[in-house]
Amino acid sequence: MNITELAVRRPIATTMLFIALSVLGGVSYYLLPVQLFPNLVFPQLQMFMAMPGTSPEQLEDELVIPAEGVIAALPGVESINSSIYSDRAEITIEFDYGTDMSYAYLTLEQEANALRKLMPEQSFLQVQQFDTSAFANILMQVVVGGPGDIDRLRNVADEIIVPALESIDGVVDVAAFGGKEYAIEVIVDEEKCEALNISVDSIGFTIAAFNRRTEFVGD
Repeated sequence: MNITELAVRRPIATTMLFIALSVLGGVSYYLLPVQLFPNLVFPQLQMFMAMPGTSPEQLEDELVIPAEGVIAALPGVESINSSIYSDRAEITIEFDYGTDMSYAYLTLEQEANALRKLMPEQSFLQVQQFDTSAFANILMQVVVGGPGDIDRLRNVADEIIVPALESIDGVVDVAAFGGKEYAIEVIVDEEKCEALNISVDSIGFTIAAFNRRTEFVGD
């Protein structure tokens, strides 16, 4: 006797079974958690490094190659891809699926600390892990309005509103959009840079490193 014959011979039992399945499906639908950004952990880490005033060849010899050697010794590493841009570099490490990424991150961070001790004083090295749970917090938007043009409103947002929001407990980051952001233009003399063996990227990196914004501390 197949399933079709059994369903025809026992219509009441078949009807009750479908009703039970429908009820269970409806209950499961309402109990199913819904997330805008599910907490996914990708088997990938990135290492960013910079050494102002160096050539790509020197950066590769002194930082990238030693870092690749350390990374290759980590368990579960599937591939290593390195990119060098003037005096900065980026290394992307992909791991086998199923690798404990928390352990991999901590292990790589420990190795990065050892590399930092051998780097020049103005050098930079950072390990990052892509985490979708961080995006779940960017759900609040504030629209700024008032007298004046959009550039004035942008200045008010940058100087007053953004620092005030950043001072709130639990706020990780605040970004303002629209209008023209106040900026100081730096014109680089390429001939002098070449004579002093200074790259344009190193100037930008140094300015970014010493750029500080006034913090809002409350009333």
